[in-house]
Amino acid sequence: MALIVIELILVYVYHINPGVNFPFLHGSQNPRGPFLNPIGSYPSLPSPVSAQLLELYYNFTYNPSLNLVSSKPYSDVYSLQDNLLTAAALYYLNDSRWLKVMNAIKDNLTPSPFLVLLNDSSFGWNFTCPEVEYVKEGPYVLAYVSYVNGSEPLEWYDFPNYSFLFAIYEAERGHVNLAQQVFSKVIADYWTGYGFKGQKGYYSSSDLALTIIAWKVLASYNQTFADRYLPIMKSVYNVSSKLQSPIGGFFSEYEVVNGTIVPVGDVNTETTSLFTIAFLMGNGTS
Repeated sequence: MALIVIELILVYVYHINPGVNFPFLHGSQNPRGPFLNPIGSYPSLPSPVSAQLLELYYNFTYNPSLNLVSSKPYSDVYSLQDNLLTAAALYYLNDSRWLKVMNAIKDNLTPSPFLVLLNDSSFGWNFTCPEVEYVKEGPYVLAYVSYVNGSEPLEWYDFPNYSFLFAIYEAERGHVNLAQQVFSKVIADYWTGYGFKGQKGYYSSSDLALTIIAWKVLASYNQTFADRYLPIMKSVYNVSSKLQSPIGGFFSEYEVVNGTIVPVGDVNTETTSLFTIAFLMGNGTS
């Protein structure tokens, strides 16, 4: 009940305080780097991904004439939100193309929950349900995702992915206890032992990646809290290890058949970039 009251208060506060400021985009470099990079000590788990395969995926989807990565293989659609995540992923891969991608999108970025991955939490949490505008540019299609122009407020607390992003946001603003409460509530309400089921009955792969990112951030503030969730995180890592495709990207969804993880859906850039960030960011020590 207490957390529900806190949520209602926060919805009110952040909807009347929509200030937005992106220091990285205006030349003010955070000393911890341009992207989220938790520091400190947290439990280390072996990364189940192949960085070599990840590079293969980005080589396959990168368009040097646009300095953008397509939304999925063989697609002519280029999403700015996907490329924000791609810039971070390439940065963690030590791939210099991250800066080319960042420069290609920075003038068109708008407020989004995913901006917490830009290592900046100075904006107000004031979002509506996402709306996508597709703009034809020659042979390509650019997808602009807006979280500020919709007619319905984003009820982030009903979705594991946005809740994890909110937990990161609050932790980076110094509200660690609240961030821990949000993380704990999502795990308690939605974790099935295999992941987080979506509306269509399949499990969402990206929710696993955001679980890892949020856990690493919270662990950098409170290792005791992180240790409590280590058994669940081992399961998250194990399920995630089944989702990387032979071309390097990650499947967007999966199902569980008689205890076996079966990938379904597309291999796409958003999911792949979130997993790249999740497994390569930070330097955990056991």
